[in-house]
Amino acid sequence: MATNPTAIYGHCCARALIVVATMACLARPLLAEGPGATSKPVEEQVPCGWAPWHVLGDVEGPVQALHEYNEWGWPGDAVLSVGGSFAMAGGVTAHNLAFWDGSVWTPVAGPSGEGTDGTVYSLGSCGYMEYDELCVGGWFGTAGGLAVSNFAWWHGGYWNGPAGTDGPVLALAGPYGMWPVVAGGWFSTAGGNTVNYVAEGYEGWWEPLSGPSGAGMDWVVYALRYFETELFAGGDFLTAGGVTAPFVARWDGSRWWPLSPQGPDNVVLSLEMFNDGTGWALYAGGLFTSAGGGAVRRVARWDGSGWSGIGGPSDDGAQVHALRREASGLVAGGWFTHVDGAVANNIARWNGSGWSALTGPHGTGTNGPVYAVATFDDGTGRMLYVGGDFTMAGGLPASHLARWVCEAVLPGDPQVLGSTSHTPGAWSRERVVEVTWSGASDSGGSGVVGYSLVFDEWPATLPDETVDIFHSVDPHASSSDALADGSSHWFHLRTCDGAGNCSLAVHLGPFWVDGTPPLAAELSSPSHEVGMASADQTVELVWVPDAGDLSGIDGYGMELSGAAVWQCDGVKDEEETTTSLTTEPLPAGSWFFHHCTVDNAGNWSAVSSIGPFVIVPGLLFADGFESGDTSAWSATVGF
Repeated sequence: MATNPTAIYGHCCARALIVVATMACLARPLLAEGPGATSKPVEEQVPCGWAPWHVLGDVEGPVQALHEYNEWGWPGDAVLSVGGSFAMAGGVTAHNLAFWDGSVWTPVAGPSGEGTDGTVYSLGSCGYMEYDELCVGGWFGTAGGLAVSNFAWWHGGYWNGPAGTDGPVLALAGPYGMWPVVAGGWFSTAGGNTVNYVAEGYEGWWEPLSGPSGAGMDWVVYALRYFETELFAGGDFLTAGGVTAPFVARWDGSRWWPLSPQGPDNVVLSLEMFNDGTGWALYAGGLFTSAGGGAVRRVARWDGSGWSGIGGPSDDGAQVHALRREASGLVAGGWFTHVDGAVANNIARWNGSGWSALTGPHGTGTNGPVYAVATFDDGTGRMLYVGGDFTMAGGLPASHLARWVCEAVLPGDPQVLGSTSHTPGAWSRERVVEVTWSGASDSGGSGVVGYSLVFDEWPATLPDETVDIFHSVDPHASSSDALADGSSHWFHLRTCDGAGNCSLAVHLGPFWVDGTPPLAAELSSPSHEVGMASADQTVELVWVPDAGDLSGIDGYGMELSGAAVWQCDGVKDEEETTTSLTTEPLPAGSWFFHHCTVDNAGNWSAVSSIGPFVIVPGLLFADGFESGDTSAWSATVGF
């Protein structure tokens, strides 16, 4: 029946040891310890969703343990301690262990260094009435630069750990979060004493939990959970204290007891106490498919006299690594796709009568296994955190740590909104409007997820709540499609958070677009006839501009030269009020006048040209007489 601990986790076996148990040490219960203690699900009151990665930052490796820690017990001073196998958290060097206060990451450092030199698998409180100490278990040889052996504790900037275990510590628990602490895992000795996979310690002094006929278990302990003064242990063992107790056992302070003659039929990985409204009961999660002789789905309920199923992960090979009670029910995390046939993706909630997925506006669950679940209040309200080996939560990027938030606070719209291509209320020939924005915010805790955008021809449109662009690093930008000519184009933006709340929208416009060039002007000369020689060296020129241009005429470019062809140089020589001119005296030669029109959007027309105007200074007649041409002569008769 016993198995190698490294074989339990299937696809995760590439790591040296993948063993995760929910943190069973709970110093300050979330629910009142008493019959019938329940609370109204938060989801019935406000929208919920997953906070995006940028709210928490990157944890650069799998998270195995989560625990709320308050060193001195002052309100608002708590931090979330995060353990696992990583070197960085939120850009801060923090070897395998870090604190998150709701906005900033800090390493758990000592005088000689920070973190541990190996994976942290378990965290818990183990202090005194006056202050808290953070107990850390895992598979490591140093903590804060201090030589230890798989177990250490931290307080006030100092690490301690004079004696540890000869194998990894996978679970920690303490009555009411104080010393002595109980450690479970894959070890046979603690502090030099034979203890067999579970031991009770007081600041480095370790003793076995023995009785009635032996010490400890016959194989690995993965989960520990105190309820008042009684300790429950779950794992891959068949005996506890020398008596048959398959996979789960109870310690009453002096000896081990089986919960029932027929317990779970496979490994127990997590334990939690939960009151579904009918009284407190022990809930177990793991690999098992039966408990007490009845079929179950990896989660089972022990009410003090018997086991019962509550449904749960329904996939073959599903695993429940973590159980945690919170305001809306019992949360189960692990490696599964469905609960009771419905898509859940590695995390789900039991409310006492049914299972539901943790689905946000953008997706359901996580894209990899969940190993740890905890709640934490950073001063803005208690929220659910999950850790594991995933990169997405609720369809949003999430680097091994994610936060599930229920809140109804509308996010704040960008403080800066503008266009890099257009000035509102001014004509432009560019049909594509480019906008940028920055400074959006969210005070509700779920974080800015992204933005819903619309370009249209109305000044106050409210975009829908579908995120079109996800929030990343400011500034953000978007471009319209090619817009038709018109003077009523607008841009509208709503900011949306992880819980699905969206702002009331901001608007930018109107954008005036005229991408159609004006028609070329009609040219004429009242003083000269094209192609006919003239002694008049000043040419009068008149033009009729395009009266139907949308943005209106802004001016004209022109050229007077001896070339028959000219390309408009895009330089405005005359304002739109000018529609004629008289040249300076021109020297002899053939002259052409070229003209192009620009409108208020910056569109230039095609070139219109007129000429040649033949200038012959001193010419007496314009009939060709002086040139010897006699074709214009006529006879005079009737003298």
